[in-house]
Amino acid sequence: MSPTGSAIVIGSRSTVSVIGFRVLRELGIKVPLVITGDEDPGADDWRLSLAKAARDAGYRDNQTLLVCNNPHRPEILEKIRAASADIILSLQWRRILRPPLLQMAKNGTVNLHNAPLPLLRGCDPFSWAIHDGLEWMGVTLHQVIDEGIDSGPVLSQRLWEMNHATTAWQLYLDSLRESEKLMRDTLSGILSGQTLPRAQDQRYASYHPMGQFRFKDLGADWNLPAVTLSAALRSRIFPPFQLPFSSIKGKRFHILGCQTSGLKGRPGVVLSTNPLTIGTSRAGLEIISVRWNDQDLSGVEFAASAKINPGDIAGN
Repeated sequence: MSPTGSAIVIGSRSTVSVIGFRVLRELGIKVPLVITGDEDPGADDWRLSLAKAARDAGYRDNQTLLVCNNPHRPEILEKIRAASADIILSLQWRRILRPPLLQMAKNGTVNLHNAPLPLLRGCDPFSWAIHDGLEWMGVTLHQVIDEGIDSGPVLSQRLWEMNHATTAWQLYLDSLRESEKLMRDTLSGILSGQTLPRAQDQRYASYHPMGQFRFKDLGADWNLPAVTLSAALRSRIFPPFQLPFSSIKGKRFHILGCQTSGLKGRPGVVLSTNPLTIGTSRAGLEIISVRWNDQDLSGVEFAASAKINPGDIAGN
């Protein structure tokens, strides 16, 4: 192994893929080959494009940059083998990787997963972390030794505390920051063999497959208990794709932030406008921030602008 080591990056159109690619290069770790999914348009939007980042760094299509939907094709496997890397680093690749690809680097394949493994294996961890009532979120680098989903031995992990107002969007942004720290602090040790893997404790494992989370349930149901409604809304707050919503006096607003409140009142009734609080079947729900008329406002600002008053009724 060279003094700095080498890693093949298999990623996608995702900001964390670009972060990982840049961290490797900044650490002096060679990246002889970059593979990204064919859903990557080669341009940045709310996510960064790995294809664009690689091209900007001088990587050439069909040579050192491969854009494909199946890295298991013989011609791609041959390029992976020829690169003779120390590890393959999987960064948000959206399909299952399997042998022989997994064993083609000298020290195997390492995956970054946005969850505190063994909790939240599988899909949509930001939403499930809130739905499942986790108090701590995390990001994990783990070995991929077979086709099991996020089940390989853990190499390194970072955890951070969640609170009663955390949203799925906030967890996504947190994960970018914490993933960069994790990779910057531990990739060199992983490549040098100084970081020893530890088996996941199966007693604490949880798994959510693709399509299990019901993202389309976006209307606020004020007949739910406040703690249940808060989790339902916060787990669906992800502005690039969707926002939960409600309406008061016929004025629809989208919810950017909320938390349970000690106020009590009838479900769907505005209990206070400072802070903006609406009754549920148990306690109240404070609306911290909203998007209304293409503006992001605090709940208090929205109540004043929309002329909301205590006693008004919220619905969908």
